[in-house]
Amino acid sequence: RRNLVIALSALILMSVAALAEGDIAGTYVGEYVNKAGKSGGYQLTFTPGPRGNWTGEVIAVLDGRPTKSSMTSLVVKGDSIEAAYDFEVKGNKASSRITGTKTGQTFSGRFETLYKGKVVDTGTWKTSLKK
Repeated sequence: RRNLVIALSALILMSVAALAEGDIAGTYVGEYVNKAGKSGGYQLTFTPGPRGNWTGEVIAVLDGRPTKSSMTSLVVKGDSIEAAYDFEVKGNKASSRITGTKTGQTFSGRFETLYKGKVVDTGTWKTSLKK
């Protein structure tokens, strides 16, 4: 009887955690601003997959051009994410790492961009759930 209660409690907790993580699924649209004050459009899409594996996509407007990238990693912890993606601009390959937290319909966070393994830019981003 005690084991049954423990098992049911664990199942309920896992279900609540899965529901909380499911709350980030969707497409969020907004903008980023780098340390120099330059801004551009920013769109993030988070898609839940089997066994808690998530996939994501980023569309960032760089020098007036939308640049689409698949996330190379995406970790979802409740209403927070940590992700990375690679992109190319003006023939140069770079990558960005982002962190963010969802509050209501808004997702916001920080980014850092790396080129040849060195941080070359940092900034913030803020998006809202696309309806």
